[in-house]
Amino acid sequence: MTVTCWMHLLLFSLCCHYEIQPAACKPVWMTPQFPCDVTADNTSQVLFDCKGRHLQRVPDGITSNATELNLSENFIKNISVNSFSKLPNLTQLNLSWANKNREVMIAVNAFKNLTKLTELILTGNGLKEIPSNLPLSLEILELNTNHIMSVDNRSLAGLTKSDTARDTEPGRKLTGPPESLLV
Repeated sequence: MTVTCWMHLLLFSLCCHYEIQPAACKPVWMTPQFPCDVTADNTSQVLFDCKGRHLQRVPDGITSNATELNLSENFIKNISVNSFSKLPNLTQLNLSWANKNREVMIAVNAFKNLTKLTELILTGNGLKEIPSNLPLSLEILELNTNHIMSVDNRSLAGLTKSDTARDTEPGRKLTGPPESLLV
C-alpha cells in the first residue's frame, strides 16, 4: 500500500516536471472554472477576456504574460494595489463599467507598476477624480461617463505620451499634451 502511494506521487511529480500535463497540473486559467476566455494571437499577445462574467474582483490565475485584459461590465467594487501587481506585460486594460455604473474604489498605486500600459479605459465607473500614479507609458486614458469635476496638476502628473484625454461629457474631447489640459 505504501509503495503504491509513493509510486503515484512519483508519477504525478514526473508528469508535472516533464510537462506531460495531466489535468491536475494545468494552470488555473485552463481549468473549466476560470471565468475568462484566453486568446494567444502569437507569442507576444495574450488576451484575457473577462467581460460580463459577474466578477466581484479581479480573478486569480491571470498569467504574467497577459498583454490585454478586459474586465468591463462586471461587479468589481474595488481595485486594490495588488490587483494587477503580477501583470507587468499589460498594454491594454479595459475597466469600463467595471461595477455597472456604480462607483469603483481604485487604490492610490493600483496602476503604478504597469510600466507597459498604453491604454486604460475607465468609462462609467462613477469616478470623482482621476486615479493617481498612472503609468508614464500611458497614451490613451478614457474617462467618459464619470463624475470628475476638476483636474489639477497631480491628476496627470508625469504623463507625457498622452495626446488625447476624453472628458466626462459624451462626445466632448480635450486634446493636447497633459499640461495644456490643466486649465
